[in-house]
Amino acid sequence: MSLIYKTFDPLDSFFYTRKEAAERAGISLSTFDRLVDEGGVPKKLIRGKYKFPKNAFDLWCNQPDAEVPVPMTTVATQDVKGRIRISVTLPSGQRTSFPLTKFGITKLSEAENLASKIQELIQRSLEGGSNECSSN
Repeated sequence: MSLIYKTFDPLDSFFYTRKEAAERAGISLSTFDRLVDEGGVPKKLIRGKYKFPKNAFDLWCNQPDAEVPVPMTTVATQDVKGRIRISVTLPSGQRTSFPLTKFGITKLSEAENLASKIQELIQRSLEGGSNECSSN
């Protein structure tokens, strides 16, 4: 008897594969590939393969004639060793991540509050609004 193991990829909860995205859109893989090649389908190149952000892709499916950018996200996480990080992904797809434990933040709830404030500041900045962090 042989056992089949599937490795766990944490990105699976945030992205559709090519096949999943085509099924979600209700079209064939060849039609989906053509749409991807033409542009407009929200996608990210991860480890040499295109992945499709679930939130942005679902919006795109509901509004196929509109260009839907990848939304900005700010997320606080804690790994199994207790290290807390904040990851920010901008609409351009640019991503940065930084540790918080060295700044004295040791609770995930504190990091989540900080992530929320960072998200608000970046969103205001992207919209051309005021930036509380700027000095006069």
